[in-house]
Amino acid sequence: MPTVNWGGYFGSSITVAPTINNYGTWKSAMQPTPGGTITNASGATWDAYLTTSANLSITNAGTWSTQVQDGGNNPTISIIQNAGSWTGGISQNNGSLRITNNATWTQAFNFPGGNANAFTTATGANTAIGGYLGLGGTVVLVNNGTMSVSGGMAALASTSSLTNAAGSTFAIVGEFTSTGRVINLGAISSTGNFTNGGTITGGTAMRQRGIFRAAGYTVNNGKFGADNSFLDFCDSTPPTPASNGFDARGGTIGSNVTFCSTAPLPVSLTSFSAQRRASQVLVRWATASELNNKEFVVERSADGQAFVALQTVAGHGTVAYAHAYQVTDARPLPGLSYYRLRQVDQDGTRTYSPVATVSRLAAQVAVYPNPTADVLTLDLSGLAASACQVRLCSLLGQLVLSQTLAGGQAQPLSLAGLPAGTYLLEVASATQGRQVQRVVKR
Repeated sequence: MPTVNWGGYFGSSITVAPTINNYGTWKSAMQPTPGGTITNASGATWDAYLTTSANLSITNAGTWSTQVQDGGNNPTISIIQNAGSWTGGISQNNGSLRITNNATWTQAFNFPGGNANAFTTATGANTAIGGYLGLGGTVVLVNNGTMSVSGGMAALASTSSLTNAAGSTFAIVGEFTSTGRVINLGAISSTGNFTNGGTITGGTAMRQRGIFRAAGYTVNNGKFGADNSFLDFCDSTPPTPASNGFDARGGTIGSNVTFCSTAPLPVSLTSFSAQRRASQVLVRWATASELNNKEFVVERSADGQAFVALQTVAGHGTVAYAHAYQVTDARPLPGLSYYRLRQVDQDGTRTYSPVATVSRLAAQVAVYPNPTADVLTLDLSGLAASACQVRLCSLLGQLVLSQTLAGGQAQPLSLAGLPAGTYLLEVASATQGRQVQRVVKR
């Protein structure tokens, strides 16, 4: 039931690895849980701090907006399958972390020092890491959609790998350094220095040529275009002659590598996110480069299907360096909203970003005076101006009072004739769900 809220505190009372299925709003902190399995269903919200001292598996199809942290000294394995919106923090110092993103991921984090770390962006998914990506231990990165890192990325170690599939985009605001294995069949870009000390391969045919773009000082002292694979490399300030490709050319460069031979990329979107900020929503995005970019239009939807324009922001035309943008939705929709970016070229050509989701919590109903002698005032001004169902129950769940009041304003509720004691007041609206709080009649 999507209106059910769980807000109790477990503390350390869980002694056996639990199986938890959340279909509403979960606000119950667990510190720590001995591992287990957690499923946050579609339309549900997980908003509770969580620590774990053993292996933990999380499947999120709704909104996950809070911290997950290892709570013990033993190495743990955390497995996260995200099919919704993940904005929560991750702090794991031991063991391994394995993440598969099938929808929207915006949270920055550091991989622990284990030897089985992995992050996979599924086809059509958007991973827009809004900060620094730490690559501790051995890490396998696989991108089948759009993946960007807006705060820089640690060097890819010799034991780690990155696979960027055909048609996929991997963009870093900052430098790209690798001594590991990179397979690029799509487009990889960095706004800073580029250093290859490992092995980089591309497509097996000309039409599968992988593309690299770099804006800083570029160095190759490894194998670039290994196995005579097809790659194109372009420095935004290429050396003379440009056919040298790199500012510092060493190592091995395959015979099928070309330099700045493919058409320039259109607007390279490195990140796009929508995040709740108090009663507003902050929409942010960044580009690594822009080509004939006229404008961006931020669009919003209540159902993920029908989008309307919110704000228009001018682009920077054609530039080869990074830009960051942001707008504020001062009056967001209640509940779950969907945001996307429409990018418009000078010739009118349009492209769209992946969709970001954000959940706006219901406005809290203020009740005063509490305790009261006879009359409560319910401040319903934060709710929509529609019918609200108000119920008063005893602590045993017995209904003692039921009324329908109009939202959008303060309303009196008479408790005359009721015995003194503690009651549960429930306010339910069609747009913002159900809220329950205790009231006391003297």
